[in-house]
Amino acid sequence: MPQALVDTSESPDSFTVRPLTASLGVNPDWSDDSPPALEVPAFNGVQQITQMTLMFTLWTRVEAYLYGECSVQPLENRKEETRHLNVLRESETSILCLLCLLNNEPYSAGRLVDAMIGQSATADQRGNARKRLINRTLPVIADRYGLLQYRENNQGKVKEYAITRSARLAAFAENHLATGVQQIIGSEFTTGGDQ
Repeated sequence: MPQALVDTSESPDSFTVRPLTASLGVNPDWSDDSPPALEVPAFNGVQQITQMTLMFTLWTRVEAYLYGECSVQPLENRKEETRHLNVLRESETSILCLLCLLNNEPYSAGRLVDAMIGQSATADQRGNARKRLINRTLPVIADRYGLLQYRENNQGKVKEYAITRSARLAAFAENHLATGVQQIIGSEFTTGGDQ
């Protein structure tokens, strides 16, 4: 025999009627147990961090530079074009290009990996970074976009590379990065008082 949904053994007067409110069904112990508010410690380097952030965003101009000033044409294969743009937009790509701007002689692939991920990285990490650089990044950043230039040197079983900046990357750095940094340093962030 099915059970009754309402217990009728007690008189109807014994039922407590609660009004419908937003807190109906909420455990009051939970609502009272709120985590303490986060305390934000004082920080006196806001100007410098702001400038660094703005400088980092200067790299985002590279896409407009390549497709606008350098007239790079989008690939017909949209999937391949998206893959190339993703490589261009990676922070690893900006680091590689900035390292090549800093160094006035070509990097070997190994030295560039060391400069990028650090010499304390494991052999597997270094090997994966080297493969990614040679098989994925250089074909897009150097061959397609012309931001880097490289030369292969066959040394027996090991293929070594000489990698450096291109004239296109140097022009982008002079016309966009360097001038942008000058604008940032000369802006209100440094001329104003400490924030």
